[in-house]
Amino acid sequence: MSLWKRLAARYGSEAGEVDDVRMDSTTNALIGVDYAHHEVHDGSHYFVKKWADITGAATVAYFMFVTPNTTKRIHAKVAIAAEAEFRVEIFEGGTVSANGTALTAINNDRDSASTAGLLAYNAPTVTSDGTQIWDTVVGSGKNSTISLGLNYEIIAATDETYLFKITKVAAGTHWIDFDFFWYEHTSKH
Repeated sequence: MSLWKRLAARYGSEAGEVDDVRMDSTTNALIGVDYAHHEVHDGSHYFVKKWADITGAATVAYFMFVTPNTTKRIHAKVAIAAEAEFRVEIFEGGTVSANGTALTAINNDRDSASTAGLLAYNAPTVTSDGTQIWDTVVGSGKNSTISLGLNYEIIAATDETYLFKITKVAAGTHWIDFDFFWYEHTSKH
């Protein structure tokens, strides 16, 4: 019996963490993926993709995400690229008078019938930003891309509104590219 099978037999059932250990039959390499990637295969990983031209200094664009009031938790990451300099802020608990345009969440597993519980919107009418939880600058003269996800993962509060506020620093018309991706997970704890 291989070492991995012995470890799974000895510790897996006690810890409740190892159901099956897989190995490549050619190389005997252990086959594994990180949890977020597992959620892609499980049909519980989603994304929205949007880009926009923003004109004029101090012009603000918003994206809004509303988490469901369920036992599912949203594990979120984002990447934003910009042609010019923009300030990017994330707020929790913001309020709006209008949701804006709904963005369609795409399931990474294209054969999955699962739909996202999180709701996504572009250009909501914001009445209060809420509590700031992230603040950075991206674009010309700075990093051209920021990625909240490679270094950070937000496990969003349930039944909450999150606003991404993108403020243009320079004059002129420039673009931003917005990638928001997440998985929805119900904890066993």
